[in-house]
Amino acid sequence: MKTTGAAVVSSVDYVLGNKGGSTAQTSIKDLSIQVAGSEAVQSQNISLRAETWASLNSIIGTRTGQPAEVPSQSGTHTDPVAGGTVSNQGLYRWNGSPAGWRWVGPSTYTAFSDRVATIEDKSVPLWGHMTNITAAATTDLATIATDALSVVGGTTISSFGVSPDGAEKVVRFNQTLTLTYNATSMILPGGANIVVAAGDIGIFRSIGSGNWRCISFLRNSGKALAAPARSEITELATVWTYGSNIASAATMDLAAAEFFNVTGTAVIVSLGPAPLGTRRTLYFASLGLTLTHNVTSLVLPGGADIITSTGDIAEFVCVNAAGNWRCVSYQRSSGKPVVLPNSADVGLGNVSNTADADKPVSTPQAAAIATASAGVAAEISIASGQALVPIEAIIGILTRAGITISDTDKAALLSPPPALALDFANGASLSIVRPDAGLLMGRNRRLKSGVIGIGRSTYDPLSGELIGLLLENNRGNIWSFSDDVSAGQWSKGNCSVEQGTVEVIDPAGGQEAAKWIENTVTGNHQIFRAAPAFPALSADMTAVEWRIYKAGTRSKVLMTASGKQAQFDLITGEVQGIYTTTPAYTRHLRDGWVLCAMAFPVAAGATSYTIYERIVTTGQITNYAGDGVSHLYRYHANGGLRSYVQQPVKTNAAAAVLSDDQAVIDVGGWFRRNAASLVVSSRAPLGEDCTVVQLDDGTEANRIRLYRAADKTCHLEVTAAGVQIVNVSLGTWADDTDRSVALSMRDGNVAYSVNGKAVAASALSAFPPGIGTLRLGRSSASGLGAVVIRNIEGHARGLSDGELAARATRRPDARIAAYGDSITAGNATGVTDGYDYPAILQRLLQRTVFNGGIGGETSAQIKTRLLADVDRKNWLFVIGAGRNDGNAQTTILANIATMVADLPYGGRYLILSVPYAADTSQAEIDYVGAINGALASAYADRFIPIDWSMISRVSDNLHPDDGGNAAIAAAVASKINSKGW
Repeated sequence: MKTTGAAVVSSVDYVLGNKGGSTAQTSIKDLSIQVAGSEAVQSQNISLRAETWASLNSIIGTRTGQPAEVPSQSGTHTDPVAGGTVSNQGLYRWNGSPAGWRWVGPSTYTAFSDRVATIEDKSVPLWGHMTNITAAATTDLATIATDALSVVGGTTISSFGVSPDGAEKVVRFNQTLTLTYNATSMILPGGANIVVAAGDIGIFRSIGSGNWRCISFLRNSGKALAAPARSEITELATVWTYGSNIASAATMDLAAAEFFNVTGTAVIVSLGPAPLGTRRTLYFASLGLTLTHNVTSLVLPGGADIITSTGDIAEFVCVNAAGNWRCVSYQRSSGKPVVLPNSADVGLGNVSNTADADKPVSTPQAAAIATASAGVAAEISIASGQALVPIEAIIGILTRAGITISDTDKAALLSPPPALALDFANGASLSIVRPDAGLLMGRNRRLKSGVIGIGRSTYDPLSGELIGLLLENNRGNIWSFSDDVSAGQWSKGNCSVEQGTVEVIDPAGGQEAAKWIENTVTGNHQIFRAAPAFPALSADMTAVEWRIYKAGTRSKVLMTASGKQAQFDLITGEVQGIYTTTPAYTRHLRDGWVLCAMAFPVAAGATSYTIYERIVTTGQITNYAGDGVSHLYRYHANGGLRSYVQQPVKTNAAAAVLSDDQAVIDVGGWFRRNAASLVVSSRAPLGEDCTVVQLDDGTEANRIRLYRAADKTCHLEVTAAGVQIVNVSLGTWADDTDRSVALSMRDGNVAYSVNGKAVAASALSAFPPGIGTLRLGRSSASGLGAVVIRNIEGHARGLSDGELAARATRRPDARIAAYGDSITAGNATGVTDGYDYPAILQRLLQRTVFNGGIGGETSAQIKTRLLADVDRKNWLFVIGAGRNDGNAQTTILANIATMVADLPYGGRYLILSVPYAADTSQAEIDYVGAINGALASAYADRFIPIDWSMISRVSDNLHPDDGGNAAIAAAVASKINSKGW
């Protein structure tokens, strides 16, 4: 083919070549793909990445110049090609002669997990590390090394420059500007330009070649980036169909729409028939129309007729198909309530209606008021929480103004501030005596080492909430171990173990977990070990073994020792199928890891015992034919002669000797008989006993001690001169819950309040002398168990009953308690383990949800259990009651009202609507509808109106299946989020 006459150009669209002996044409794009995939090109792009220099040095390169990288190892080595000391971390090239890997420069690679860890370890929020960059048409993000940037200036941005594929930047905008949408280089949500406002934040990801995609954008205003069209919101399109004007009549016909403009003044007696649950909103255009109250067919607020005013708006709900309606909202155009209260309603029945100008005021009072009004009050100013005038002066001003102040109020105003105030749940710290670092749950919800001599501020493993100061006793004074399954003491039966699997991130953020795989043999697929020998026990003792597991293709595991067994479900976190009674516990950690613990007796004379762990299939089957691939994950093992579950030790040692946390505070300067008070809030461990606080003289002979006993009851004990004079039970203290106790030393007794309840008192025949030391989490002799101190305060005075109750009221807890019947329990046949609605809710919100559902219970039985649950009262409650009461509306409402009244904080609760069966009668649908209408009226936005006709059920047509429970959990989560709880 002749080509000499072809024009010379800088680029072409197509090229000619040979294909099977014939001339063929192909595009530049197809040619580039073919060339890039060829063996010759691919062989030039071989790149190795090794974790260490030693690993790379053991590999022989395939060609001279082949690139390699060690991304992050510290240390140095001698370059085998050029000689000299070079860093282990860096970029390398293979050299043929002399053969070896030559260091060519530092690596620019930083693992994502390292970047996350760096961010999580910062002592200030991420935004505090933002670097400014000036807005320009091309705002080159690659010029800024940090991952968080702050854009200043208002120039329109069309490009973010060229960055490596996968690079992500968090960008905050300081003023209004425009981001220009481009389908290739600037891909924005909504496919359109974004006009950003000051404070808006976006996350942008490079997709290579100077192209970027916005993967998240948050308006500073909290509004959506692009509001949905009305047609896209099916509920809105349905509910707010406008029906234009409709004339008032005795019986209204509201079938045509959901919103009506009612004209005329004809008396309305009925709103006509409609399906159960139908909602209608009426706007009254006329003054003087009468709505006629009827206890069955038209239930109105106040139980009386309503005469409308122009502009009034009301919302009605049909409570059964017979056409019975309830008004659930009535808004006067004037803003006034439908029923005005009288003076007696607000406790002013005896107040005189004498006009203010005519009320008698004495001459001295008038003069005092005039003096205060003329400028004395201007001297009362508050700045930075401090009064600029003494409290005594303020009392004098109020007294001269004729305002009487009681002696009690004066004492409270003049009382000194706390002598001791440490709020560990809000970041307070304390130096302690502990020669080893110990472990804690970090802010990022991963296990981490503490600091020697500094108290451990531990966090909730699910929500990341700071709990408080973790205190534990000596874990090695008898025997304990802490190691992983690769240790030689562990035996494997019908299984294999891959230690250090890369498939999961372990709870400490590394890759030290093991993958535990069953083989194909029929039998128990187990790992086991004998406990390290310890001196023969002189008496029966309790041992605790605890593990951290994560579900793989198997999700259940059995632990057995000393004839005791406990089965753990790694999806639900529940303890199941305990064949022989023994305490067992679980705690959810992040990323699906679950801490599982079992306590069991070890008989006197024993010098060891054997602990078995077995993979479990469905049900409770451990002896089965394995498939060779099914597995779960396991991280570290701890065990010891203890009666409670500690923080995991993680030492990889056969014996782990760790010291007490000794937190000691000098109180000798202010703690006196008849003139001292102490308030402490703490969280109980998973297990049995613990000392919370002890006040003493350096011995056990004179002490005041608050502790949790082996039977899980909380006790206040006072001992003087070696004689115990008070040991009062403060009730059962539930595992892993908070308890707050305020006590006041008074003349002849000690008064106390638990969790803000009524104050009680115990007589003191003597007072322990020499009290000067406050110990947290231990006695003067040794530690006892483990505890988390949330806050503690001391007063050099006796607190009144009102102050005791107020200070013993715990702060609200973000955890959730779901109380109810079998709908809450979620254990009906056909429901998958872990798919009850509380378990799904826990996964949605990433915070602990307690399932307090028991099948078959009536609202009265649920009420009894809820009232007795004193240690969760500061949690958020979701109550589902009434299904098993039948048509007993009055009883259901009364029992729910009693439950709600027992909860603190003025309304951190939600009420689930009562369900009906999918195949039930119309009569049941009607009365359940009436009950739910009454609940909606009573609890307004704390009521969750589940549409039970849309909830999928199991075969009994009553209980929700997995999908139905997911829908309930989503509705509850949505309500919690909307209320900001």
